[in-house]
Amino acid sequence: MKNIFIILFLITTLLSSGQGTSCGNAINIPLNNSCATFSVSSTLGNAGVVCNYIGTNGRVTYFKFTSSANPNCIEINFSASTTIEILDYDHCPVNNNNNIPSLGLCIDNGNGIWATDYSNLPQPNKTYYLEVHTGNNYTDTIRVCGKYYTPPNDLCTGATPIDSNIISDNNACHTPNGGNIIPQQSCALSFENTAWYSYTVAQTGISIINISNINCVNNTQGGGTAGAGFQIGFFAGTCANPQWLSCQTDTADGNGFVQFTSTSLPAGTHVYVSIDGTAGANCSYGINAFNALGILSLRKDIIHERSHITVKLFGDIWLYNMLGQVLYQGRGRNIDVPIDHLPHGVYMLILNDGRFNRTYKFVK
Repeated sequence: MKNIFIILFLITTLLSSGQGTSCGNAINIPLNNSCATFSVSSTLGNAGVVCNYIGTNGRVTYFKFTSSANPNCIEINFSASTTIEILDYDHCPVNNNNNIPSLGLCIDNGNGIWATDYSNLPQPNKTYYLEVHTGNNYTDTIRVCGKYYTPPNDLCTGATPIDSNIISDNNACHTPNGGNIIPQQSCALSFENTAWYSYTVAQTGISIINISNINCVNNTQGGGTAGAGFQIGFFAGTCANPQWLSCQTDTADGNGFVQFTSTSLPAGTHVYVSIDGTAGANCSYGINAFNALGILSLRKDIIHERSHITVKLFGDIWLYNMLGQVLYQGRGRNIDVPIDHLPHGVYMLILNDGRFNRTYKFVK
C-alpha cells in the first residue's frame, strides 16, 4: 500500500510539474536526428511577440538544447497545426531585460526549420533556450526534430546534381557563399544562406527547372512577415567562370511553385542553380530538371592514357570539344575513347549511366 501511494505521488508530481512551462523546466531537444511530439504547456501568453499573430490566449512552451564540444550548425524542425513563433535566448531566465532574443522566427503554417545563424554558431558545451509561442487557443501538440547538419551543397563546387527525379532539400545552415557570382545575378541585394544545384544539358535545346512545395519561414525580427521566400540564380559554364543566364524571386509561403525555362543550350553544357533565402529565410522545397542529367565527376572511373581514355563504367559516352561538337559517341563498359588524333585543346568526356551525367574535363 505504501509503495502504491509513493508511485501515485510521483505520477501526480510529474503531471503537475508542467514540463516546458518555463525555461527552468524546459523540454530538452536531443540533437541526434530523432523526433518527438510534446503537448504545449499550460503557460499563457501572446500568440506572437515579433510576428503578427494576434491573441493573448496563446500558449508558451519552452525548449532547450545543449551544444557539443565542437558544435556545427544546428537544425531543428518544428511542426504543429497552428502558427508558431520561436524566440531564442542564450540563458535562463529568458525574461531578463538584457536577454534580448537573437532571432524571431515566424512559421505561418506551423511547419518550418529553425537553424543557428551561420555568423553566430553555438558556443561549445552551452545550453540555449527556445521560447515557442503557439496560436491563440491552441492546446494540442508540437513535433520537434533536432540534429547537427553540415550541408553538402554549400559551395558551387559541391553542388547537388539534379535530374528529372525530385530531390527534397532546404537552404538552412548554408552560408552566404555566392562564389564567383554577385547577389544581383540571383535577383538579390545580398547573400544569406545559399544552396547550389547542378546538371548537364542532355540534348541541345531548352531545359526546364522546377522548384516545388516551397515553404519558407522568415528568421528576421521587426515586423514578423513570414514566408519571405528566396532568390534563384541560373548560370552556365563552370564554378570558376559562371555565365549568367537569368534569375527569379519567389515569395511563396507554402506549396509554392517556380519554373525556369532556359534558352537553347548545347548538349553537355553545365548549368548551376543558386537558391538563397530572402533576408535569411529558411526554405524547404523540391527541385528537379528536365533535359538534364546530374553532374558527377568521372575522374575516378577512367584510365587516361596518352592515346586514349578508358571509361570503366557502363553507359553512353560522348566526347565534346569546347564548341559543343560531338567528337566521339559510344556505349558499353571499359570503352577506349581515342584521343591521339585530336589537336591540342580542352575537351569534355561525358558518361550517362542512366541517371547522372559523369564528366571529365581534360587538356590535350
